Amino acid sequence: MKLRLAQYLAAPVRHLLPALAVLAAPLLWSAPAQALPSYAKQTGQACASCHEGSLGPQLTQEGRNFKLLGYSSGAGFFPISGQAILQFTNTNQGQPGGAAEHFGENHNSSLNETSIFYAGRIAPNLGAFVQVTYDGVAQASGLDHTDIRYARSTAVLGKDVVYGLSLNNNPMVQDIYNTTPVWRYPYTSSGLAPAPGAATQLEGGLEHQVVGLTAYTMIDDLLYLEAGGYNGLGHQMRINIGVDNEDKLASVAPYWRVALQKNIGKSFFHIGSFGMHDALYPGYDRNNGRDQYTDVGFDGSWQYTPNKRHHLSAYVADIYERQTLNSSFGAGDAGARKQFLNSFNASSSYYYAGTYGATVGAFSTHGTTDAVRYPAGDIDGSASGSPNSSGYVLQADWTPLGKKDSFLYPYLNVRFAAQYTHYFHFNGGGADYNGDGRNANANDTFLLFAWLAY
Repeated sequence: MKLRLAQYLAAPVRHLLPALAVLAAPLLWSAPAQALPSYAKQTGQACASCHEGSLGPQLTQEGRNFKLLGYSSGAGFFPISGQAILQFTNTNQGQPGGAAEHFGENHNSSLNETSIFYAGRIAPNLGAFVQVTYDGVAQASGLDHTDIRYARSTAVLGKDVVYGLSLNNNPMVQDIYNTTPVWRYPYTSSGLAPAPGAATQLEGGLEHQVVGLTAYTMIDDLLYLEAGGYNGLGHQMRINIGVDNEDKLASVAPYWRVALQKNIGKSFFHIGSFGMHDALYPGYDRNNGRDQYTDVGFDGSWQYTPNKRHHLSAYVADIYERQTLNSSFGAGDAGARKQFLNSFNASSSYYYAGTYGATVGAFSTHGTTDAVRYPAGDIDGSASGSPNSSGYVLQADWTPLGKKDSFLYPYLNVRFAAQYTHYFHFNGGGADYNGDGRNANANDTFLLFAWLAY
């Protein structure tokens, strides 16, 4: 065991140091206009003011309010920022044929992604979060998360009211709580490790292939309401922005969100619900009707900050999806018309002095068994035809910067982390889940990463 741990630690250090050196040089010598973390510069606040652990995406009360008000609080300037995530991935067993094209079966180092953001104020009451990302695993670039907001605040019957509009390209990218799929734990995962095959529509099913407009309001810092709809982008537009997906929304997909939140003493609580209904033509095929998905989720969170040095938090969400697969069944791509999928995710974190953090999370997905939709195969197959997967994710991280007295504040922030994912079940089973002798724990993943924001 000691030898194995030593091998885990030595290999990533050997691979990551040269990459860090190469990346750090241009960061430290970049012109200020290209190197400023734009939100910190705009507001004059340190990253620790808006984020648990001094680096996103876990939001504090200040961070949620900044997002609600359209990213436009503070002085105006040209808000360009960037980030890069370097990773070393080791799975319990290798992946025959390679973890991805141009990568080996195991012990892989990668520039997982690098992004440029327009992130901040455009005009009074108008701001944007627009991300363009190069995926170092797929070796492709495209438009990533986008959220453009107009927001105002006023008083109604003596109560503070914030109201606004969000134009975005991913349902829930505009959400202010860290329970929903876009912003939930794990906030970074490996691009070179096996992942369960089944997910609800709200867990990336429409990501970056739609455009949506929602209206929202926060009433008396207590009640949050949001509603709107999403329409699919055209085929050529998807190609232009780097989206590889062959499904087409058949009509506008309605979306809704409601939450109650409250600060009680040194604790913050929220409970809420969210949902969406969408109808698709899989592969643009209109011959067999539409596949319909109705997602309903329930979530809650707790944050406790007894003083400036200690921060505890917990998040939980459960999503139930009802599926009516007329098109897929008619085309022979599903074994039954009526199916369901359920996804559960929970996590809890502790941060000390906004610098040292530890997080534990659990996840579970289960649904209708269907050997047509979930066939046997290689690593991503299911011998039982079941979508069921479950496990936990542990992470320890160190964020030495991100405070006002930090080195190069506010020009640079960085997080170093170690993460371990264990699977109890993977694609329907624990032992020999794919019918080819592979066990679920063969996909257990040890990940080291360095996350730089500049």
